[in-house]
Amino acid sequence: MTRTTLHSTDRKKIGLALFVAALLMGIALPVHAVTEITLWHDWGGQGGEVIARIVETFEAQNPDIIVHVDIVPDMNDKLLVALMGGVAPDVVLLDRWLTSSFAAQGALVALDPYIARDGVNPDDYFPATWEEATYRGTSYGIPFNTDTRALLYHASMFAEAGLDPDRPPSTWDDLWEITPRLTRRTASGELLQVGYVPHHGHGGFVHYLWQNGGLVLNEDHTEVTFHGVEGEEALQFMFDFVEWYGGMAALDAFNQTIVAQGPLPALLAGRQAIIYEGNWHLGSFRENFPEFYANDLRVALPPMNKNRATLSGGFALALPSSTRGEQLEAAWRLIRYLTSEEPQLTLGVEMGVIPANRHAAVHPDFMDDEIKRVFIESVQYARFRTNHPAYPRIEGVLQGPMQSAVLNREMSIRAALEDAARQTQLMLDEVNEVLASF
Repeated sequence: MTRTTLHSTDRKKIGLALFVAALLMGIALPVHAVTEITLWHDWGGQGGEVIARIVETFEAQNPDIIVHVDIVPDMNDKLLVALMGGVAPDVVLLDRWLTSSFAAQGALVALDPYIARDGVNPDDYFPATWEEATYRGTSYGIPFNTDTRALLYHASMFAEAGLDPDRPPSTWDDLWEITPRLTRRTASGELLQVGYVPHHGHGGFVHYLWQNGGLVLNEDHTEVTFHGVEGEEALQFMFDFVEWYGGMAALDAFNQTIVAQGPLPALLAGRQAIIYEGNWHLGSFRENFPEFYANDLRVALPPMNKNRATLSGGFALALPSSTRGEQLEAAWRLIRYLTSEEPQLTLGVEMGVIPANRHAAVHPDFMDDEIKRVFIESVQYARFRTNHPAYPRIEGVLQGPMQSAVLNREMSIRAALEDAARQTQLMLDEVNEVLASF
């Protein structure tokens, strides 16, 4: 775990020195109780730095609370272990789609009494972010940020291929139409430059299933439904692109020729013209590659076939079930501050991530360019992972072994879908049986 709390330690030393000096001078000082709490998150780099600065501002405004911020790799696994060992943090920045899994295990504090007491308004947040932080109708987290995926594309590569950079692809058919024009090969057939590759970036089977009108589970979360014709067509879409490029071996060889340089190296290097990616790269793009951001980077809405759809994720702030008493009240105050408009705006402006607080997300200081505006528009097409404790395992099968087996020609599309359906239905039944006993 990485500590980011030198400021708190320094303040304690300064406070002690002032206290001793006051005693020597005979000055009576009022006694204020100070509550210390710990926040866990796993945002490294720029994200960790921004969170640390926002927490410092909170401490300055709340001198009776000291926040120790720990950056914890593999936090989701370590949180349950910490709870069992009695060493859990007081606040945790949790990947929001895991809220239901942790809540089902009794690992989180139900927040409804505090939300009602303090008049927290769910309408201040994007609706789906609020819903995703609930379990069985009870809130277990307050949304911290959201994200979405869209088509990032290279304007100069479009122009060089005779395509209008101001007319980006919108549908699956559009992607098929322009990819051959954006692809370059050597005389012997090796890939030098590619157009669109469905499994590159943050695309995947579930995204294309949604875009084709399908769903992973039925409405009451009792049956898996991804293995119908919509799922078959979605996998076929992905498979056909891979085959057109020459198979996974050809794409793997191409990827090995990319020299890594910051986020999305193939796009930056002019080697991949279009990629399905998330808005969380924007802060790094603007800071490290300002000319590329200003001149060549363009963003289009997520693609569609029957529907326009994409995935949104993000994080929520939650209270582990071991948080009690003064620590709970202090931790709740921290959550309220971190999810209010001003800190949320700081998060968005400095990092490029989309604030979960809708007032911050539409603030002119955040939506200061067309790229951000397209991502905000994409939120209206966003879907969130199914709010069910079994869903993380199910999606892991679909966008892991099943997708890989098809793209690597290890299984036919129909066989892979049926095999995945058998596996995931067992997972779903197992969890539903446990839930029924509560």
